[in-house]
Amino acid sequence: MRLALRNRARYEVANNSFLYGIVSTLANDTVGTGPRLQLLDKAKASDVERSWESWARKVGLARKLRTMSRAWSVDGEAFAIKIDNPNLDHVVKLDLRLVEAEQVASPLSAFSLTGPNSALLDGITLDAYGNPLSYSVAREHPG
Repeated sequence: MRLALRNRARYEVANNSFLYGIVSTLANDTVGTGPRLQLLDKAKASDVERSWESWARKVGLARKLRTMSRAWSVDGEAFAIKIDNPNLDHVVKLDLRLVEAEQVASPLSAFSLTGPNSALLDGITLDAYGNPLSYSVAREHPG
């Protein structure tokens, strides 16, 4: 079901310039140039805010957040995994790896019971109340 809806939505965005403009404007206006820190402690604010801005530029945070915003608007979902990136030219090695919605899928079937109080539904393990517990993510894009 997710696949069919996602493909239809992507088709509409790709073939409707008004819809493409709406999705792009929403992403640009929501994320802008990226999140900014504003600390109350003025003594520490300058150093921390400068370090944050440096890290955000190094990882391309604003670009990644805009991509996720577009995916959320079109696909109905967006995924990112926090990773340690030893090649990052910054003291903080935290990075985000964006994951296509197609990579979040069950390896065997669309639905299966995984325990007495949980179920695996198209790559997402849900508890008895429908809250996500874990995600099955393929290492490579399936297409």
